[in-house]
Amino acid sequence: MQKKLQVLFFSLMAFSTAFAGFENCTFNFGRQWKSGASLSNLDHVAIWLGDNNDYNTYWEGEMIRTAKSNNVTPVIYAYVIAEYGKDNGLVDCDMGSPNHCTGGANMIRNHWSSIISRYSNYAQGIASDYGTDKAIIWLIEPDFVQYSVTGDAKSSWNQDGGGIPDANLAGKYFNEIVSTIKGKLPNAKIAVDISPWFNNDLATWYNLFDKSKIDYAFTSGGRTQGDNSRIRGDNNNNVTWANVKSWLGKSIIADDGYGVGGGSNSDYQEWMNTSNLNARIADGVIGLTIQEPVDSYYTFAKSNASLNTCSGQSSSSVKSSSSSVPVSSSSVTPS
Repeated sequence: MQKKLQVLFFSLMAFSTAFAGFENCTFNFGRQWKSGASLSNLDHVAIWLGDNNDYNTYWEGEMIRTAKSNNVTPVIYAYVIAEYGKDNGLVDCDMGSPNHCTGGANMIRNHWSSIISRYSNYAQGIASDYGTDKAIIWLIEPDFVQYSVTGDAKSSWNQDGGGIPDANLAGKYFNEIVSTIKGKLPNAKIAVDISPWFNNDLATWYNLFDKSKIDYAFTSGGRTQGDNSRIRGDNNNNVTWANVKSWLGKSIIADDGYGVGGGSNSDYQEWMNTSNLNARIADGVIGLTIQEPVDSYYTFAKSNASLNTCSGQSSSSVKSSSSSVPVSSSSVTPS
């Protein structure tokens, strides 16, 4: 009898955790990391990395360990090039000058080994805290295309020394980032950035990548439209969700709830509508990350945990509540 109870216990444990975390055939709800914030009913938790030379066990380390203990998938916004630039006097292209659109390309050319060293240190730290068996999603370099020749030509700024040839940036440089990550985390999943301001040139840009190395596309910077076929409502941002799915052939992880400068806002409410969500699923979106969600987001995530994102296929399972530690969603601000 005791043996049967043990078998039943471990079977139930396996069932309760097998389907937590990011899945390709059900919609995935997540949030940005904040120490003490609830992960209840969520599938992933995201963090921005890049502003230190080494892995910070007290910040990203806490996030990785919390994700592991709550059985949610860590998602890494790998903003390493840009943060390295900020450490060397550059700012984002919409925040003044000198910026990544004036000095970013030269920084890559002249400091690439230091940039790759940061990637290696982060990946090693994550491997130590999380292990290497499970997938971790890396969102590689928001606005990566801004350092390219074509990105430079479309910008109102000019890269010192000119942009990096598109094929080199999407090939040599991107591939070295991926190989550095996968050298430490062989099961890592890789995503490329969506820059809606690039318009139809985005299709040409995506064709320069080795798509076998890519698992997803992702948005960064928030301000996305859950109730519209266009990703952003900004002037001259005409790329649609369906465009990206068609051009890259990969599913999309969207984000919202923040804007220029990174400040949180509440403009993500249109995503919390099942009709809108199903329309975006039809366009190729399979995940959503909100910076600072309200309590109703968690409730909506629970109610829509089994939304099928694989056309013509049944979902693998209804996801279980993924948080094993109930924490109030009124989170503590990290120091």
